[in-house]
Amino acid sequence: MSAVKLAGLDDSCIYNYAKDNSLTILTIDKDFLDIFSYPLDHTAGRVIIRLKNLKISEFKNKVTFNLNALIKDRVDLNGKLAIISNSKIRIISKKD
Repeated sequence: MSAVKLAGLDDSCIYNYAKDNSLTILTIDKDFLDIFSYPLDHTAGRVIIRLKNLKISEFKNKVTFNLNALIKDRVDLNGKLAIISNSKIRIISKKD
């Protein structure tokens, strides 16, 4: 797994870069929840982190745990939106 740091760029630039390069977007930016502005079609998917009221160490541990769970379960994120919250991971596809 590799990371591309696109912090500070406009959301549409990040979306297009990820789409053009078949990369999954991992972010805390809730703007990417908007599947009308940023359609899921033909994307490698998005993971939006919506964790609240956690210390930094708890936040890191929770993100790592949930990402590892997605990898372990071989969840196909292509064309999907995964939302990691304090209590669950919700996966939304265009069909939902």
